Amino acid sequence: MIFKPKELKVFEDHDHLNITYNWFDGTAIIMVLASLFQLGFVFTFFLDGFKGVQGFLFPLVFIVGSIGVMYSALTKLFNKTIIDVYYGELNIVHKPIPWIKGNTKLNQEDIRQFYVKEKRGEQGMSYDLRARLKQGADISVLAIKATDSHLILQLEERLEQFMGIEDQPIAGEFGKTKEYYRQKANQPKRKRKTKTGFNLNYDLIDGAALSVKNKRLTVSQTTQYDWETGNSDKLFQLISKSGEENLLYVRKKGGLYASYVEHELNAVDRNRLKFDPNNPPNKLIMDGQQYILTALLGGNQFLSDDSKPIAVNQWIYTTTDNEVQIRVLKTGSILTIHKGKIIPDYYFTDPVADELELRDIEDSKEIQLEEEYREADNPWNEIF
Repeated sequence: MIFKPKELKVFEDHDHLNITYNWFDGTAIIMVLASLFQLGFVFTFFLDGFKGVQGFLFPLVFIVGSIGVMYSALTKLFNKTIIDVYYGELNIVHKPIPWIKGNTKLNQEDIRQFYVKEKRGEQGMSYDLRARLKQGADISVLAIKATDSHLILQLEERLEQFMGIEDQPIAGEFGKTKEYYRQKANQPKRKRKTKTGFNLNYDLIDGAALSVKNKRLTVSQTTQYDWETGNSDKLFQLISKSGEENLLYVRKKGGLYASYVEHELNAVDRNRLKFDPNNPPNKLIMDGQQYILTALLGGNQFLSDDSKPIAVNQWIYTTTDNEVQIRVLKTGSILTIHKGKIIPDYYFTDPVADELELRDIEDSKEIQLEEEYREADNPWNEIF
């Protein structure tokens, strides 16, 4: 936790960043009471005393104004802004009372830069953390009133570091000068602390071995997808000692990786989905579960035993909790569909390191996770 104010809380682990900002402002209580008094005054003295259209419009202005002030005051009493970053997707939610700006969802590959703007208002200084998108749009991520302006700069740095976005100058940004960027360029780049095995899956090559819940598997073939967004995903065919084949799909978003255990749908299940690549739907229904379109990708496919690129298109549909996805891949005229479930990185270990007892356990939480999965069944069996 780097933030002192009680209204701002930050939680981070290796694949999840959550920032919660509490809007609470004690002066809002006075605003609510004043609005209630004004409404009571209008209803008691004005409505009975004025007749006709003009007599109705005059108190109506007071009523609408009082309701607006009360609504704003209630948000300051009860609302929170929650910024949630999970595997390259940034969600900004204001709740429980709906706010005029609404909620926002951004993909990491769409964000060019975070920066802070300073604003001077009637109630003093405020700081607005903003996101500049690659398409040119500029949106507010979090606006706070704070006396410690360096806190919002630390929050900007935390987001950029977590999402793998290099800090670049933005005209008019607060707190950063040319000298700041010059000194920063000469400093060693800070990297997020990750545990052993975090990138283990993505770096696998044909013939490599890994353990999944203590079950040894070997990579028989690798397929790499280079997308126009600049990211690259990989599909690994894994063979067990008994000859059983398993599929592992690793998505890459910036500096973050997500691993999915998959199986390919048969012809019957594909026909039930009725997927039309020429008119892809915004959602799919499978086994009573709804999947929302979250990614539309185009690029090239490379097989490990063939260097020739093959043009591909891919649609990814995910559940609301991002735990399960349906991946539709179109290669030429061939359409394949895979269903996959996300699998935690601590399920995967290096079998050689296991045998030599060289695994790096960072803290008691990881030790507990290790003990939990040793007693569980093979994830491919339990998921599908």
